[in-house]
Amino acid sequence: MHKLKKRSRHTVTHCNCRGQTKTTVYLQWPIQLQRTQKTAHDKLCPYATCEDAMTDLSVRFSTCVLALKRKVDIAIAITQIAGVSRVSHSLVHYRVVPESSPAFRLVQNVHDAVPQISDRRLAELYLRKGIQKAVPELQCMFQLQEASPYDRLPDGRSLLHVGLPRILCDLCAKINSTTAPN
Repeated sequence: MHKLKKRSRHTVTHCNCRGQTKTTVYLQWPIQLQRTQKTAHDKLCPYATCEDAMTDLSVRFSTCVLALKRKVDIAIAITQIAGVSRVSHSLVHYRVVPESSPAFRLVQNVHDAVPQISDRRLAELYLRKGIQKAVPELQCMFQLQEASPYDRLPDGRSLLHVGLPRILCDLCAKINSTTAPN
């Protein structure tokens, strides 16, 4: 009978590198141009010699076209890894709505419902209850297509851009204004 030779198992040691990403922004407005380089190994790691870094060069243009009531993002990216290049592109458009639209009005109402009180916990409770009441209404607006989470104001801000900072800043201001000495 023929015996098979047993191969000795080589133990492969893995490195503890944390990978690195370096992003360089060349232009930011109105056209965003940036280069990103990603590596899986540190420069001094023995595995770094057989690794190809990924380089990604991307160009993004964003504009608001009020005549069409749309915000448009156009992007193109060229990615190179191991001598192979890949080109990807995207075209995304968002609906532009006035601040008086139902979803933005709802965010304003949550903001207005927080009274000026000195008790921080009570103010937070009012805010929490207002948000708990607004979320189902907002979900219903999304389901009925009266609003979208992607809706934008003419200046490009979304519901999240408008609602969260306004609510948090207002809560802090109302608490501070009632606790500040006169």
